Amino acid sequence: MSGSLWVAWAHAELMKSVSFWDVKETAKGSWLWRKLLKLRPLAASFLRTEIQNGESSYFWTDDWLGTGRLIDETGELGPRYLGVPRHALVADVCESGVWQMRSRGRRVFPDTYDRIENARRPDESLGRDVIMWKHDDGIYKDQFSSARTWDQLRIRGHEVSWHHLVWFPQGVPRQAFIVWLAIRDRLSTGVRMRSWGLTQGCVFCGERDESRDHLFFACPVTYTIWTTLTAHLLGASANPDWTITVASLLRPNRPKLDTILLKMVFHSSVYLIWRERNSRRHQGPCRSTHTLIGQIDKAIRNRISSLKYVGNHKLAGLLTRWFEVYSR
Repeated sequence: MSGSLWVAWAHAELMKSVSFWDVKETAKGSWLWRKLLKLRPLAASFLRTEIQNGESSYFWTDDWLGTGRLIDETGELGPRYLGVPRHALVADVCESGVWQMRSRGRRVFPDTYDRIENARRPDESLGRDVIMWKHDDGIYKDQFSSARTWDQLRIRGHEVSWHHLVWFPQGVPRQAFIVWLAIRDRLSTGVRMRSWGLTQGCVFCGERDESRDHLFFACPVTYTIWTTLTAHLLGASANPDWTITVASLLRPNRPKLDTILLKMVFHSSVYLIWRERNSRRHQGPCRSTHTLIGQIDKAIRNRISSLKYVGNHKLAGLLTRWFEVYSR
């Protein structure tokens, strides 16, 4: 059992002496506990037990043979034909190296019976059973990996050319999420609101048709913010067109520090402009262009400082470079 106090409490109060796989779904327990119970079929496909002493593995509901759970093979008749109780541990079924099963089980489930007979016997001198977690097809390890689990669960799509612009080590997650929505044109701009019968103009310049492309950065107000912050990084190549701007930021062969800073400026600008837009839309205070530029500058400086690139780190000059390319 884990050293977690919550796990110990769940064993004592929610599971009692029953296997986790046999606990009934009731109103008892927290929302999290009920959610875990609903996810059992999925979790079972990731778990496998390596038998040692057999004292923590359930004979019917744990995959200790490496071929799946026995109860799924035999159904509810399995315990009756093999003479093994539903809640028995593997160690309970083996005495002095001999499996204690009814012989008639061989007639009904010959393959299952033979597999059990040929399986490794539990040995109390070997210590606790080892819980294995699936890391890939046919690969199980005695440690959990959220990354490997996500790779197996998620639906893989085609790699997009802009993924490095959205997801990069120096990015701020909440900003990256808004940029991701913007890249996919999923922000609730005026264009999307029109499909719901609502007319929504630009809160910055009064343009009748607000859209993602207008906000970033065809609007004269937001374009001023963008060009002010990227004057030394982009120079004359700055463009109000969204598609051209994204393509420009994806251009290779730019100095490493400049590439990172441009991404950070892009993220902070999109995020804070969108936040300001929502604030004005809901009768919040209207910040001036100068104030917004200052907020974006501060967000970038704070983020770089939090990364603690010092000494001989290859990105140690990132903050210095920002001071070189932008000064208020």
